[in-house]
Amino acid sequence: MTVYKGKGRNMKKFIFLFLISAVFFSILGCETLPPPTPRQIVTNPFGTSSLRIGMSKEEVISIMGEPNEIFKKGRDELGTSKEEWVYDPRWPVIPVNRENLSRTNRLTFAGNNLVGWKEEDR
Repeated sequence: MTVYKGKGRNMKKFIFLFLISAVFFSILGCETLPPPTPRQIVTNPFGTSSLRIGMSKEEVISIMGEPNEIFKKGRDELGTSKEEWVYDPRWPVIPVNRENLSRTNRLTFAGNNLVGWKEEDR
């Protein structure tokens, strides 16, 4: 039977370096998200929008209903038609927002897909 000298020492170094690395990366990985401000909680109590980039027009209609206005915005550099759909707020006097509850929403489509949106106060 052959005995290797120093093998236990190398293993101890490996375990020590592994533990130091694990502690280091766990500390770096524990970055916290800032809590929402009271204004964010009041204006968006239900969290983020259910809209997602890439949704089809049919999916948007199933969530938001039919738009109040549709503006044709021409074509982009690839020849895809662009549209802007406008959803007027249903109750503009209340401070709480969800979809088009209290703010105007402008949704931009390229072809059949949602490529962006923004909310506007009235």
